[in-house]
Amino acid sequence: MTDVRKTAMRAVHLIAEEHGYSQLVLSSLLKESPDVSEQDRKLLTQIVYRTIAFLSSIDQVIQSYSRTPEKKLQADVREALRIGICQMLFMDGIPPYAAVSATVEALKKTRGKTFAGYANAVLRSVLRDAESGKLTVERKVAFPAWLETRLSAQYGREKVDELSRIFAEERPLSIRLDAEEDERAQILDDLASRTEIRQGKLCPDAYYLRDASRIYEWPAFLDGKISVQGESSMAASQALVSFIPGSGEGLSILDMCAAPGSKSCMIARRTKATVISRDLYPARVRLIEENKKRLRLENLRPEVRDALQTREEERELFDLILLDAPCSGIGTIRNKPDILLQRREEDLEDLTLLQEKMLQEAARMLKKGGVLVYSTCTLLAEENERQVDRFLMGYPSFEEMDLSGVFPGWTTPEVKHMTIWPEENGCDGFFIAAFRKSG
Repeated sequence: MTDVRKTAMRAVHLIAEEHGYSQLVLSSLLKESPDVSEQDRKLLTQIVYRTIAFLSSIDQVIQSYSRTPEKKLQADVREALRIGICQMLFMDGIPPYAAVSATVEALKKTRGKTFAGYANAVLRSVLRDAESGKLTVERKVAFPAWLETRLSAQYGREKVDELSRIFAEERPLSIRLDAEEDERAQILDDLASRTEIRQGKLCPDAYYLRDASRIYEWPAFLDGKISVQGESSMAASQALVSFIPGSGEGLSILDMCAAPGSKSCMIARRTKATVISRDLYPARVRLIEENKKRLRLENLRPEVRDALQTREEERELFDLILLDAPCSGIGTIRNKPDILLQRREEDLEDLTLLQEKMLQEAARMLKKGGVLVYSTCTLLAEENERQVDRFLMGYPSFEEMDLSGVFPGWTTPEVKHMTIWPEENGCDGFFIAAFRKSG
């Protein structure tokens, strides 16, 4: 049987101290315990993600209550204190004394009674002060100094404070409804019988589920009637689909950085055009192939290809291109809290250069009269608005298209592109712009 706290301690150490990626670390650890229940899997994920999201505040509490400085603590003791404090102060639904007891017992198995006794004393001292009101904490993430400075300069202090609170909340799972028109009511009724659902605000096919336990085993998923995808990600596909004339039959569409294929699949599902779905890594392309099979998409063609290596025969080959570019990922911190620890300011120079090069390749491959959609899951102007300005200056044959008609109320004809601000119970942060090539 899997010890959730013991596994959580390992995961936090691998992410916080050895720079592992949260999703990969959890996936690897869960593979070691194939018998883990869905309930334990969910609890483990919550503890790890919340601990990483609030790590700066948690370490400050440790510094205040531990006689041994946080940096000098034994690794297992430090991680036990981290997940224990997280459960008490930054999570709901876990009785504090039960959280302390379970965490101390997990530490006892790895370090023995002496270290467990020390952790128990620290955690109970924290709990006592929290219950008396002597210790209070704010539930908001702490941005690295460089990121806070950039976001404040761009959005203002008040918006950054709002953002830190939004990123402190868990984002519910969102799905894309892929069922045919005559099946939708039945599929939605089935979903409503399983959990509370609500429709998204941005995309009509987006729905949020309160509890999606074992969703990958639900008949609607296995039959290709629903797919897991963020609503902001859907918006990028919806933007491209809005520029497809008619059914799209005979057209060729390229998704340059496609894996795991959610956007490609959404596009292929909504058009008769041929959709070329590419990624650099074979393992990630296999994910696209799995989605293609599940959704029965005959017009989707997954390919392993480097987005920076355009072949001569592909010059002006595609009618529409989607470039969902590699980026800093700042808009997805709720799902990838390790971004707070691992992203560095110096990364931006490399990322913006890579985005520029990919835009150049897209410009070469797009037919005259074709449309290019550029998107990122970040909120930084260097990767978004300024990238658009640089592209338009370097490629005068392209004009920016107005997205206000596609997403009324989310942008204006004067701005044209759109920034999706993260919502407490909805969208991730995202940016979308569209360009038409003259000729």
